[in-house]
Amino acid sequence: MGETRGEPGITPITALTDVRNGAAFRDPLGGTAAAAAREVACAAGASGVDLTGTDGAEATARVARATAANRSSMAQELAANGRTEVDLINGYVVEQIGAQPAPVNRTFAALVRARKDIRD
Repeated sequence: MGETRGEPGITPITALTDVRNGAAFRDPLGGTAAAAAREVACAAGASGVDLTGTDGAEATARVARATAANRSSMAQELAANGRTEVDLINGYVVEQIGAQPAPVNRTFAALVRARKDIRD
């Protein structure tokens, strides 16, 4: 669950800034990645998944450290002007809890889609 929980905070950052996974949780980006992870916890709760007692920010940091040298698939797809999985990752979080309570994931999804559309 840690990797899934961390992905909404890591992959769009790497795609939009063209950095490797490890940079997504360092300043100045780390706070935004942590906020996305907290929204994932809300989405999980809305879906009936209890993440009580887990720290989404720490889970995201762990994933970023474990995959620090990796270039996310979303970053690779965006660089190649391919189709990204932003709707399956960040869009899903927004769908589960609504756009208002998930501003970070909503913004990530909009920015990745916009960057892709601008290139098309």
